Amino acid sequence: MSSSAPASFHSRLNRLLAVCLWVLCAVALVAVAVAADLRFAAMVPFAAAVAVLAWSGLWRVAIIIDDERVELRNALSTVIVPWAALVHVDTRFALTLVTLHGSFTSTAAPAPSRLTTMLSKRDAESVPRDVPVDGKIRPGDIPTTDSGAAALLVRRRWRELLDTGRVEIGVADSTPVLRHWHWTTMTVTAALLVLALVLGATL
Repeated sequence: MSSSAPASFHSRLNRLLAVCLWVLCAVALVAVAVAADLRFAAMVPFAAAVAVLAWSGLWRVAIIIDDERVELRNALSTVIVPWAALVHVDTRFALTLVTLHGSFTSTAAPAPSRLTTMLSKRDAESVPRDVPVDGKIRPGDIPTTDSGAAALLVRRRWRELLDTGRVEIGVADSTPVLRHWHWTTMTVTAALLVLALVLGATL
């Protein structure tokens, strides 16, 4: 049986915010260089830490799916949820994959704010039939929002795999969910912040 191509979701807003932060960091570094004053040296590691956090927490975060699993790539960790472990997809606060081992939220697909909900188009026809709503579309399920678009992507692949018999049923309790911590990112960020504090206290 042929497999479907992998798919991924990234928040455009998150990436725009990341670019804005990188620009601000670059401006700060240029200002420090122009000032040529050691009293502002702490800004260098601080700006570097902000740039790393913008990359890990805004640019790199994503939801990646294939025929075997859903990968939630967050700022500090990556969670791998096999389809056989998935029991529910929720969007109350953000895209959340519910399993018998716990619930796992994606920071790449937050639910919309009240303003975003008002501005979003409530396209009921594009929301999957299995969305658990009481006659209404939950704001987080609106396809034009980050959480709704990501949920639509996940639910459609999940339904396709279930309909074609490619997901084993009844083994959710014995199918492990894996979490990999981003220790390098955390260590580098912490080291830069500590260096900024030390320089700020000594210069």
